[in-house]
This record gives sequence, structure tokens and C-alpha cells, in this order.
Amino acid sequence: MTNTVSVGRFATMTHLSVKTLRHYHQVGLLEPAEVDAETGYRYYTLDQLPTAQLIRRLRDLRMPVADVREVLVAGSPIARDSLISAHIDHLETELAKTQAAVNSLRALLDLLPIAGGSGTLADRFLSTSTNQGPAGWLRAKTGSLTAINALVGVVTDHSGRVLTFAFLSNAAGPNGRNAMDALATKLWTCGCT
Repeated sequence: MTNTVSVGRFATMTHLSVKTLRHYHQVGLLEPAEVDAETGYRYYTLDQLPTAQLIRRLRDLRMPVADVREVLVAGSPIARDSLISAHIDHLETELAKTQAAVNSLRALLDLLPIAGGSGTLADRFLSTSTNQGPAGWLRAKTGSLTAINALVGVVTDHSGRVLTFAFLSNAAGPNGRNAMDALATKLWTCGCT
């Protein structure tokens, strides 16, 4: 065992946890050089460091264990490169889906006027004492019909949570809008849990 290092030392050298090394042994991805028959303790050789580092790098790049195994046993550089290219294609597809979701969400926000900044909310939600209030933190759409007011949107509260709200007032007269603004401001200040 003089040419081997313990699983703990190998874990430190490879930045893989002992638990991960145990898992890789169980799934046949990275077998220890020796296993003590009495204790079950694993030992690795220094020659296994490059393989372990490659495994760690590919796993950090979200390559599934089965695909990492195929890369390790690929019979030629062309076969290896083909497997890596397939993973790149998968990541690019996931990136495109994520980017589409981000763009869709951003478009939703762009549709909502910003309190104290744009549209029907340009002159609302400004504190008379500080000239701030939830301005910039609240986005909403407003609606008014005879004796009916609506305010629907999102606000980021003091704890950083995004809250969605919908307020309707019926037959509240001119105070309906003020009451809904006060409720939305209360959501902004609550830091609710």
C-alpha cells in the first residue's frame, strides 16, 4: 500500500468528497486501486488523480454520470469529442430555454407601470414626508369604472420577497383608490412571513 493514499487524502487532493468517491466506486465510475478486505477502507493511487480531476470537471459542467463514464471509456479522441459535443448541445438547448423564460418574465414586468415612475402610477406611491414610499418597488396595472377601482400587481417587500396582489373596491367613492394604495404600501413595508 505504499503507492496508495487513503480515501480521505485522495478526497482532499481531488476536491471530491469521501461520499462522492464512495458513490463513484459503487457506480463503477472511479474504482479505488485497493479496498481493505477487513475494514472496507478505500485506497487510490496518484495515477488516478487526472481521471478524478476530469470526472470532477465534467460533473461540475453538469454532465450526467453515465455520460462521464462514456467519455472515460471512449475508444478514440473522435468518440470522446462527439460525447462532449453532445453535452454542449444539451447545455445550449437548456440555455436557450432559460433565456426564453427570462425574456418572457422580463416582458411581463415591462408591461406594468412602475410606482412613482411611469404610466398611471407616475404620481402615486410617493411618501409626502420622504418622497419615496414604494416607488420603484411596486409595479401594477390600474383600472377604473364608475364607482369601481382596481389595482393588480407585484411589490418587493422589505425582506426581499416578491408579493403578488389584487385589490378591488366597489362603491368606495374617491377614497377607493387611496385605500388600495395604502394596502399596497402596507405590503411593501410589512416584511411579512
